[in-house]
Formats: sequence, structure tokens, C-alpha cells
Amino acid sequence: TGGLDRLHSSIIKNADQDVVVDFASVCEFNQQEIATLLSINKLLTQAGHQLVLKSIAPEMRASFAALGIAHVFKYTRDRDTQSNMPDGYH
Repeated sequence: TGGLDRLHSSIIKNADQDVVVDFASVCEFNQQEIATLLSINKLLTQAGHQLVLKSIAPEMRASFAALGIAHVFKYTRDRDTQSNMPDGYH
């Protein structure tokens, strides 16, 4: 949660690029984290950019679908796509 909160604060100050976040080591989200992801996505979309969720587990994506929010996010499994989440945000 701390990493997403710091990312959110950073984006509030400066949403000047697309953001790719690697979730390869994440196996679940709580409600607060989902709300933070939705807020980050909204801020980036309003600034003409996008949030891309990389390597998200199929079970988590299915949970997003069950919540009716899977369509909100962009996804990639491309191992060559670099996360541009600043160091310390993982």
C-alpha cells in the first residue's frame, strides 16, 4: 500500500507520462489499494496518459472483472516493458 500511496502522491504533483507498474510479485489487492489504483488511473487519464498494469495475476484480473472494473485498466505481460515506477515504490 505504501508504494501505491507514494506513487499516487507523485502523480498528483506531476502526471506527465504513462505509468507502467509491475505486479509480478503481487498476489492480492485490498479495497484501499484498488481505490488507489482507480484514483491513479483517473489522474493519468485526465492528464492524457495511462496506467498500465504489468504481469498481473489472472486471478486478480478475474477479481477486477467480478468488481466490474477490469475494463478500466490497460494490461501487459510483456517482459520487455520496463516499469517506470520510481525506485522504492515496489
